[in-house]
Amino acid sequence: MPLQRPSARSPEPKAKSTKSILILILSIQCQILLHMRKEWQVLSKLGAGSPVEILRARLVEQDVVVEGPFELPPLARLSSEDQTFVAAFVRCHGSIKQMEQLFGVSYPTIKNRLNRIGALMPFVEVAPEPAPPSASELLTRLERGELSVAEVLSQLHEKESS
Repeated sequence: MPLQRPSARSPEPKAKSTKSILILILSIQCQILLHMRKEWQVLSKLGAGSPVEILRARLVEQDVVVEGPFELPPLARLSSEDQTFVAAFVRCHGSIKQMEQLFGVSYPTIKNRLNRIGALMPFVEVAPEPAPPSASELLTRLERGELSVAEVLSQLHEKESS
């Protein structure tokens, strides 16, 4: 086999092809970044259930930028499909019947999905404010020595003003 001399031009096409590939990659990345700015679903899909940390936030109307690590709120940590489901549930005013019609699935399917999503959310217990004690309860506590006359009068005044 005869030896072939490398041509003086061989490095040039390689450099051009590398440069072309880099330009192509950069243009694709720019398109992805532009697309990501508009589509929150893309960020959800890219995360694929992994924790996401936001490092910079910009308040457009106030022209303020805040930098530092920020955790996403629980709803934003859901997959885009679950976020859509929750938004639909809110729009349906919590009507499972409407959700059945909207998604074309059965009641148990809606309930199971709600339970699954609910398990991902931190539970905030909102206990109703206890009802103020009645006048007879206050008098009973006064008789037992649990309250003073001033405390009973104070609570009765609070009850009247509310």
